[in-house]
Amino acid sequence: EINWKELEKNQPHFIFLKATEGKTHTDTKYKEYRNKVRQLDIPVGAYHFFSYTSDGTEQARHFIKQASLTKGDLIPVLDCEFTKGMPSRNKVTSELLKFIEEVESKMGVSPIIYCECHYYEKYLESNLKGRCPLWISNFHKEPPCDYSFWQKTDRFKHPAFRGTVDYNIFNGNAGAIASYLLK
Repeated sequence: EINWKELEKNQPHFIFLKATEGKTHTDTKYKEYRNKVRQLDIPVGAYHFFSYTSDGTEQARHFIKQASLTKGDLIPVLDCEFTKGMPSRNKVTSELLKFIEEVESKMGVSPIIYCECHYYEKYLESNLKGRCPLWISNFHKEPPCDYSFWQKTDRFKHPAFRGTVDYNIFNGNAGAIASYLLK
């Protein structure tokens, strides 16, 4: 639950919301939260949590449809993380690239890739080389690789939320966030 009045008083510089996962799951609160964040005039974006059990293109199509991102929203995010029982390196890379290419084809923009530096180096670096901005997760120190966003913790206390939320830092000044908005 979000205390919207408290969020309005203590606004972050941007918010990314989970929209989808795999090829069928849609977050039940996503559209409601996206609309309320837009009303507060906070740059908002959506992310897709990648599943290694379904086709990358199908996942991208599901995400694009459900996220309904429009001009002025943050560019889309592909959240890819290490999990137990991951497929082969070639299979992971192939499916991630299918997702990325579908987003580029349908939305005209490369998605931000959320992952750890080691994940990016293992599965994507040789195929992307700066094609997609990076949102790096590292709870111990500033990431040793290049990044546009950094998830510093998942245990941040914000007065608008009961419990904790993720805390992310943009690697640039407040005005530069505009370069990450859909045109």
